Order: sequence, then C-alpha cells, then structure tokens
Amino acid sequence: MKEVLDDIERWREAGHRVALARVVDVEGSGPREAGAAMAVNDAGEVAGSVSGGCVEGAVLTEALAVLEGRRDAALAVLRAHPGQVSPITIDVGANDRAQVPPVPFEQIEANVSTILARLREAAPYTEIIVLGAYNALICDTGPTGCPTDALRRMLNMHLAQAAARYRADFADPMPVFNPPVDELPTICSLTGLCTPLQDFHPSDLGYQKLADLVLAASGY
Repeated sequence: MKEVLDDIERWREAGHRVALARVVDVEGSGPREAGAAMAVNDAGEVAGSVSGGCVEGAVLTEALAVLEGRRDAALAVLRAHPGQVSPITIDVGANDRAQVPPVPFEQIEANVSTILARLREAAPYTEIIVLGAYNALICDTGPTGCPTDALRRMLNMHLAQAAARYRADFADPMPVFNPPVDELPTICSLTGLCTPLQDFHPSDLGYQKLADLVLAASGY
C-alpha cells in the first residue's frame, strides 16, 4: 500500500479521481501478498500491482468503469431496490474544491443539486444526508480563528441550501473540526495534517467524529 501513496496524493492534488484495488487474502501461493495495492486514476494512469501482471488489465478496466459511472451505478441500485436503500450520504471532498481555477461555491451548489435531484427522483422517500466540509488548512488562528474558516462556512451554507431544496439532511463538521477555541490542536488530532505525511484526510478519531455527525443528522 505504501508504494502507491505518493502517486495517489500527487494525482489527487492534480484534481484526479482515484480508484484503489487491494489484495485482501491469498490462498496457497501468489505473486503478491495480502495488502498489495494498485491505484488507477481517471486518466488511466496506474501505480502498484496486485499480481504478477496477469490480472492488472482486468483491474484497470473495472477501475475505470467505476470512476466513470459512480452516479449511474448508484441510481441503478436505487431503482432496482426501491425503498430498501437508506440512508444515502454525500460529501464534498478536497478534490471537488481545490481545483485551478477554483470552482465558485454557486457552481458547487448547482452540481450537488443536480446529483440530489437525480437521487431524489430515483428514491423519493429515502433519507439523504449531505456532509459538509471542514477547514483542513493550518494557520495562525489568532483571536478570530483561521481566516479561511469563513470560506468553509460559506461553502457549507451553499451545501445546506442544496440539501434543503431536495429534502436532505445536512451535517456540518465545522463546529467539531474547527471550534472557536483550540482550533489548531483539534484539527491536528482529527486529521493527519500534523503528521509527517501532512495528510488533510481525517484520522481514525476524525472519521469517528464524522460518523457521529451523520448519525446525529439521521435522527436514528
């Protein structure tokens, strides 16, 4: 897995979507051990391998199909199993925001609205939860907090508006990940930003906090 992390990070920073295949178990002997990984981005670039070369072509084909048709695949499942899929969760990740040039918040809201409209059409009564964004930038917070916090709150406002338009619940991670007090140590504990990898993705504790927010939004 470690051998593909640098490529994954580089691709994501460039705005690519990535699919990851892993060997989860080996019966008898095999060219790669459990844990071996192969990553594919939406441009067809490959890093790592899961075999000695005999199945990589099939993995590449399947990975590209997943990357190209995630929304259509989700809609097909909803239509094939009416009333049986709930809840549906949607989140806006860093790749959706960190593009060059930056995507206006209004365009992100419109894009999310398009997705929600399709989902609501396929599943009129299914619970949908939209998970907002936290601010993963480390900065000198000062007395008024990190300056970019306001931008994330504005983004979340647009996401909440899209959610409300299609009867979806909204979970806001900003108060948990970016509290007004002790913001820097909090974001360090809930993400990997303060580790040698400087990873803005959630830590194990951060993922637990996000799961708690989704659960709270669902009202279960």
